[in-house]
Amino acid sequence: DIVINVSHDGANLHVFFIGVWLAGGIIQCVYPEDIQTALTELVVSSKPKYILCDLKDADACQTALRVSGDENSAQLITFGEAEEKFISVKEIFLRKNEYLYDPSVVRLSRKDVALLLPTSGTTGKNKSVVYTHETLLRNIILFENFPFTDDPTSPTLLTGKQTHFTGSVCPLAFFAAGRYLLMMQEVSQENILRTVEKYNVRSIFSFPSYLTGLVEHPSSYKYNLRSLRFAFTGGMVVGPMFFQCLEALKLESIVTIYGMTEVGFLTANVEWQEIDGKITAT
Repeated sequence: DIVINVSHDGANLHVFFIGVWLAGGIIQCVYPEDIQTALTELVVSSKPKYILCDLKDADACQTALRVSGDENSAQLITFGEAEEKFISVKEIFLRKNEYLYDPSVVRLSRKDVALLLPTSGTTGKNKSVVYTHETLLRNIILFENFPFTDDPTSPTLLTGKQTHFTGSVCPLAFFAAGRYLLMMQEVSQENILRTVEKYNVRSIFSFPSYLTGLVEHPSSYKYNLRSLRFAFTGGMVVGPMFFQCLEALKLESIVTIYGMTEVGFLTANVEWQEIDGKITAT
């Protein structure tokens, strides 16, 4: 069964993902801003059994279902206090010794599909990148060893969309590596500034406009950002003005990454071997 995800609840989302995979299901992500267009098409083509969304998007998801021609074709699962007609994630999490599936009949292979992610749309209409369980695990291993910071015990702030590679796959690598990861449910410049100061964030992954906002936002002077040493970004081309702006933060390293959804998929298909007890790409 397919579960379409349009939620951005970073605090609980990945636990839910793992539950779907344990049940043999597939996660298909849709950008929330595409609910009225892409979601309606996917309901027809993918025939999902469930749609996971934040409570504020529930009405839009219902409308998309109605427009698709079969309002009852999928059930809505929501974060937050759900109405009776919806399934609440909180209620699912509180169930004890009760499965929504029979674990004894689930048979997964490495080649089975785990995750469908939309491309950015910068090259045209969004398309889905297919991650099998094998390619998903390989990406987790790759990013588990990625040097986001020189101190794994220090906080890294990740503000990528939960329906994008950065918000759906990268956090799983942090969990596997036992790293300290901060995620936001409501991303705003003020929230980012406040979080960096409160938690002494050492490494940040965010879109270029949010990174330059650390310097240029009217409130930035109010916050102590000296803990920041590393910055990572992607999603658009950045030029000299971007790097000149960030010079004010006196960072040790600034890294730009392009095409993460597509490139992560492609690089995960390389041959692997064991080196010094670790699985490593050749």
